[in-house]
Amino acid sequence: MPRWMLKCPKCSHNFTHTKIERAIIEEAQRDPFGILPRPMFARGGENHTCPGCKSESVFQRHNLFYREDTSDFAF
Repeated sequence: MPRWMLKCPKCSHNFTHTKIERAIIEEAQRDPFGILPRPMFARGGENHTCPGCKSESVFQRHNLFYREDTSDFAF
């Protein structure tokens, strides 16, 4: 399933932020610009704990990246 991913700034481990539903992707494909909307973040960002090194970091929306992935685990 496609997903929005984050990369830990300390250990570079990539982990899932949000799975993207097919309906959202299909809607973006109908958009002439093909823009897939990113999830909204709070004004100061979101805290997430890295599953790799267990460190907590603050992330902004621009830190999200798209991954087309059919497996059920994060890289």
